[in-house]
Amino acid sequence: MITWSVPLGCFPNTCAGRPLACVPLAAQERHSSIYLMGPALQHRARAGVPGARWRATGRRLDMGRACLRFRTVGDLDLPLLHEAVASSSVVDHLALYAAARSR
Repeated sequence: MITWSVPLGCFPNTCAGRPLACVPLAAQERHSSIYLMGPALQHRARAGVPGARWRATGRRLDMGRACLRFRTVGDLDLPLLHEAVASSSVVDHLALYAAARSR
């Protein structure tokens, strides 16, 4: 799985001692998945402006609990996906992670 992550040098206090994943990309048997980590990013992709604009393109928004599934790169609207990922900063991601661990 290809993963864009926060390096341990920037944030060493992870529960597994591994870099904190931000946007993993995985190949499954019948599709590929981009995992959108963090509830704010998932909400923006589903219901926010990128989600509404995605539906306006006529492409199917096939989302699981934390992933966006696609069969070919042509199924993706790359500018909108870029906007959804770029809308969540590393600082926001770390704050969500810290809040989830403190529960």
